[in-house]
Amino acid sequence: TYQPMYERIFVSGEAGGGLFDMSRAGSGGEPLLKPMVTHPLITSVDVARQRAIAELSETGQGLRHKLILPINGVKGGVIKPGTILRYVDDGSAWRTGIVRSTNVSMQNWPELTQSLEVESHG
Repeated sequence: TYQPMYERIFVSGEAGGGLFDMSRAGSGGEPLLKPMVTHPLITSVDVARQRAIAELSETGQGLRHKLILPINGVKGGVIKPGTILRYVDDGSAWRTGIVRSTNVSMQNWPELTQSLEVESHG
């Protein structure tokens, strides 16, 4: 999936948490505005800045790969969501991504497998 190259966002708290206007450093011209984010825990400029960094980082060409791996053959066993993973995609390109979901199944007895959804950028 492709996300536009957003350069600016408004981040807001709830019930008096404040409204913060955040822009990507070094952006010039008329910045592309991402839709506003509201969350009850946004209570200071430092918190708003961290949320803005996370939101503005989700730009460009996003790739999602599904990987099926045996659990017994993987060092550490089940790979949990949030893990940073380096892998080879279908086109033999090395990629680094973050595991977004993990599903464990036993379809072929006694082999226990894990199906990972990994998000990376192109």
